[in-house]
Amino acid sequence: MAWMLDVGGVAVAIPAAVALGAGVGLVSGMFGVGGGFLLIPLLHVVLNIPLPLAIGAVLCQAIASSIGSLVRYRKLGHAETRLDILLLGGSIPGVALGAAIVQSLSTTGSTHLLGKEIPMVQLVVTFVFAAIFLTIAMLLWLKAPISTDELIEPGPLAKVRLPPLVKLPTAGLEGVSALVISYLGLALGILSGLLGIGGGVVLIPIMLYGFGFNIRKAAGTGIIMILCVSLI
Repeated sequence: MAWMLDVGGVAVAIPAAVALGAGVGLVSGMFGVGGGFLLIPLLHVVLNIPLPLAIGAVLCQAIASSIGSLVRYRKLGHAETRLDILLLGGSIPGVALGAAIVQSLSTTGSTHLLGKEIPMVQLVVTFVFAAIFLTIAMLLWLKAPISTDELIEPGPLAKVRLPPLVKLPTAGLEGVSALVISYLGLALGILSGLLGIGGGVVLIPIMLYGFGFNIRKAAGTGIIMILCVSLI
């Protein structure tokens, strides 16, 4: 049919895919994230697209949404470019490692859980997604509200004094460890390669509560990293 698309042997309605993309794109523009954390589960559960294909497709979508967010937040001046650059140092090799894990899991077959046969790649990816969602939800529930106007107190990651230390002028932070940022980029890169997400949904709470960004600067920072890891 003209309005259907074959995706890995699954017939997908093109209007449904467009609607999902538009909705997730709206969220991406509002919060400065790639949107993969929403779109991958939706593609897999709602449209029944196989998980590995959903991961690859969403990374392509993240490129477009990241470019739009990048242009918007750069015009507003709500971006800490130095943090983006330092994150890239770790995220680039992290993406390769995460993708290698997905490839390995895709060849390990299935396991039985609660009487059902589940592919290992689906089990691991679903577990990691659930762990991330629960952790972020608990963090946002337990922590105090974030001010949109004033910088909050520097967080614990901003107080680590492992040299070399860098200044993040847009965020109003000084003496931040470049090593901490680079290792954070590595972890985000692994998640990006494993789950097919740009990493913004994890990075923003870390910037808010780990470093002490205000919410405007957090939303505008990390987009370069999301774009680059999605391209890779």
